[in-house]
Amino acid sequence: MYFDEILDHFKCGKKIRRASWPIGVTISRNFDSINIKDLLANDWEVVEEKKNWWKPELDDNYYIIFSDGSIDYTNYDCDWDDKRIMAIGNCFQTEEQAEFMVEKLKVIHELEKFAYENNTEEIDWNDTNQEKLYLTMNYMDKCIDVFYTYSWIYSPSNIYFTSKKIAKEAIETIGEERIKKYYFGVDEDGRK
Repeated sequence: MYFDEILDHFKCGKKIRRASWPIGVTISRNFDSINIKDLLANDWEVVEEKKNWWKPELDDNYYIIFSDGSIDYTNYDCDWDDKRIMAIGNCFQTEEQAEFMVEKLKVIHELEKFAYENNTEEIDWNDTNQEKLYLTMNYMDKCIDVFYTYSWIYSPSNIYFTSKKIAKEAIETIGEERIKKYYFGVDEDGRK
């Protein structure tokens, strides 16, 4: 692109660069230092910024979950405690995000406990004849279903049941809407 074709992106706050420039060299605020050769070039591009996970800045407040499931906020001062909390993902930008995680952990625990207490045998990944059932959600139909596998672990966080009946009882006991919302992360309208 020519500079005049990319100018609107720059005015909207996007970083721009010439493709021929070294990686990492961009223009993001003013272009006083651009020479006439650069202005006439046709290799201008918009720099697509990588999305970064939210992380508090120094002196920002963030929310944490305590061992009893209660939530409080604390001030980020980049000390050893903050670094440990960040390392395990117990750092949330909003109280609502922390509350959601508490409920998600509860649902996961309830599913694991239900499987443990109700499965008729241990899940044995070496037994390729044993049917191992897990919950899925069809996003288009907004319904939970039970699929099976014999030897494929589709996700390390799946919880496996020894029968479809036990998996269906788990859905009924824990609640389909809770499982949709917290286990699959889909709200009542089906949005992720």
